[in-house]
Amino acid sequence: PRPAGAGGRLSPVRRLPAGHLDEQFRQVEDLQDEASPNFVEEVVVVFFKDSGRLISNLEQALGEVPQRFQQVGCIHAATERQ
Repeated sequence: PRPAGAGGRLSPVRRLPAGHLDEQFRQVEDLQDEASPNFVEEVVVVFFKDSGRLISNLEQALGEVPQRFQQVGCIHAATERQ
């Protein structure tokens, strides 16, 4: 993974192996049956409903990381002086 680029946007991360998402989707399809005929659709809808909130939470958490590193750096520098 590369650090955040201009504007705080993340650079592209590694790519998943070819077919990885296909296999994951097939596993979700296998969980669908007569008792829950819309299971795959429901999973996809929930995923997209939650993904915006989760991405926002991740962006907020990533924005806090440098501040924490600065705090640790200050503590480390203070302990070295003692």
